[in-house]
Amino acid sequence: MQLIDINSKTIANSLENQLKLGIVLSILFTFRYLYTKTMKKLDDIDLRILTILYKNADITNKELAAKIGIAPSTCLERVKRLKNSGVIKNAFIDVNLKTIGGNIEAIAAIRLQPYNKEVVNRLRDDLLKLPEILSMYHMGGSYDYFIHMSLRDSEHLRNFVFEAITSRDEVTTVETSLIFEHSRSGILPNFEDESAP
Repeated sequence: MQLIDINSKTIANSLENQLKLGIVLSILFTFRYLYTKTMKKLDDIDLRILTILYKNADITNKELAAKIGIAPSTCLERVKRLKNSGVIKNAFIDVNLKTIGGNIEAIAAIRLQPYNKEVVNRLRDDLLKLPEILSMYHMGGSYDYFIHMSLRDSEHLRNFVFEAITSRDEVTTVETSLIFEHSRSGILPNFEDESAP
């Protein structure tokens, strides 16, 4: 009789474990389905949409659809999906900074000490609030940040670097270089080149 009780408990435990395993597998398969559905590989139409928008984000949906040869409603849904899935993060306008007083651009290469996540994030968050800052690049290598700035003139640049950057305790080194020309490629990078190794 004792042997039967042990076997029935063992069977019950085994069924309970199988049920738990079934639930876990069900959750994993559901997650995998949802993940692959949202992270679906980009097809040729998606890539054509991205290529055109990368060059001209100001194009209307109707013009975009006509260039690709799909219905405007289909095009709109695809662009929404690309935004919702994080493929398209944002869209920006390219302002001629000279028309609003930004006569010079510069890059400041800086080193930080101490170098830790809190210091890096605080510097980034503080500087991005300033109108002179166009963009910041957190770097690996001999400098910790490259800071792209637009300013009225050399005096504005000098004062800004002193007041906003070198005055900070964590900044140990600043090297500022003037930008003579800034060009942006209108060609979407292609990382799926089949001829690559």
